Amino acid sequence: MSLTVIFEVLLMAFSPHPHSAHQAIMRTNLLKEELEELKLSMNASEEQKSMIVAQSKQLVSHLL
Repeated sequence: MSLTVIFEVLLMAFSPHPHSAHQAIMRTNLLKEELEELKLSMNASEEQKSMIVAQSKQLVSHLL
């Protein structure tokens, strides 16, 4: 059983308002999606950084 499912079950069991539990689950899912998007963005930035460093090294080697 995944942690998300466990979290959802516990939240619904202890929440006085099922609607509040649903809102919390939806918010959790949105935050997970946002985290994944940030990870992808960070990976792209790292790739761009690597390319810039490689280009800089090539320029320096051509100048010397």
